[in-house]
Amino acid sequence: MAGSKRKAVLSRRFHPMITKLVKGYNTNVGTLIWAWNRLHGILGEAFCRLATPDDLGLGRAIWHSIASDAGQRDMLQAVLENCDRANPKSAEALEWIMAVMAAHAPNRNDIAHTPMSHAINLLFNVVNLVVDPVKSKPQSAERMRNPKIRQFHRHLLGDLTVLFYYGEFALQALSDKSPQGWPQMPRLKSFARGSVPLSRSQNDRRQQQQLKRQQMKARRGPLEGKTQLSKRQRRDARIAAAKAKMAQK
Repeated sequence: MAGSKRKAVLSRRFHPMITKLVKGYNTNVGTLIWAWNRLHGILGEAFCRLATPDDLGLGRAIWHSIASDAGQRDMLQAVLENCDRANPKSAEALEWIMAVMAAHAPNRNDIAHTPMSHAINLLFNVVNLVVDPVKSKPQSAERMRNPKIRQFHRHLLGDLTVLFYYGEFALQALSDKSPQGWPQMPRLKSFARGSVPLSRSQNDRRQQQQLKRQQMKARRGPLEGKTQLSKRQRRDARIAAAKAKMAQK
């Protein structure tokens, strides 16, 4: 028929250039999500062993009925606070793991949900993978544009891996009142200095140290009109006192 238009044919494949470009990114994203899910699975198993020890299948059904990771962690936290069957060290380790995961939840969501696009660099004639500036959440886009994002992702993957093994030990020792060979608390590299969540015992020690400092300060009493002098002021005061003493002679 004259004047008829052919319908456009839509491709079911990425352009070869795009496929090659996103291959490394896809591997990075998949590995991080896999490591996160593997660690989160330990929390689910801990919930089942504590909440429904006689029917683990029921516990798993309850756990998976909650749609969000945060809601599931809240359930386990409630069980740990109201169950005396758990080894205290295991309970503290699981609580700390949950605190770490809660702190990194925005970063996990950035990896899983931020739309990516590609841009052509005409100067160097290359194609780069970039955060989609229109479809991305502004806060996520800002974090994903960080020049050190690849290094951060490497640190995050390492932390999720070591936390998995730490969590596995805590899970195995959950019902053991005196576990042997308890591992050292992992050192996390994906946090800035001073921002790593504290465990329950670490927080207790910090509060005790602060209380001791306050008690020592109270025992020393007020300075009775004395002002706190700098090092230079104390030196000048000593020199002035020496000169006054020499003048008296």
